[in-house]
Amino acid sequence: MLVGLTQRVEVVAKTKEQRDCLDQSWFKRLDDLNLSGIPVPNSLNDPVNWAEFIGVEALILTGGNDLSYLNNAKNIALTRDATESALLTWSSEKRVPVLGVCRGMQLMNTFLGGSLSSVNGHVANFHNIKSIDGDNTFKNYQKVNSYHEWGINLSELATDLKPLAVADDGTVEACMHKSLPWLGLMWHPERDNGDSKDLDTKLLKSFFTSNKNIL
Repeated sequence: MLVGLTQRVEVVAKTKEQRDCLDQSWFKRLDDLNLSGIPVPNSLNDPVNWAEFIGVEALILTGGNDLSYLNNAKNIALTRDATESALLTWSSEKRVPVLGVCRGMQLMNTFLGGSLSSVNGHVANFHNIKSIDGDNTFKNYQKVNSYHEWGINLSELATDLKPLAVADDGTVEACMHKSLPWLGLMWHPERDNGDSKDLDTKLLKSFFTSNKNIL
């Protein structure tokens, strides 16, 4: 399976050069899962045409950059917002599997009509999560890493998304689409996740394996 990974945009202040960036650990993660990955450029005129030409079979919307519509947003990237929104539209029409991580889950939620709120205690630390609504997918998780300043309260979750796990403050940490092969995680499975690393491996393997050849 060829997985397209969206990229954060960083600006080099001295030269005002805009660069697409991707954590190298993503490719190590995919390699461990016997998956191939390809970075998705943010400068494409038609990212959907590119994805279909390259043969992308699944997407990972990675972390980094605030969504540009947010008040007091930091380090925004309009080209990235446009690229990922176009790919989500394509996914919803073609049922392309999507894993949304951190910002990726936030975008999935707002794309479907949900909203976000600023949160405290979710930057550069580990915190507890618990499964909800009788879901067994995350019942063995205890702590996950956290690197986000914007979260999703249960009341802000899009109606097409089902919450699967929450943090102690009640914000949604994992969700899935009710009819499309979309999974959202607020933590970063590509980074150090303490005792949850093996659980992440099992989760990602299950998600991509179950959605293989869906196109």
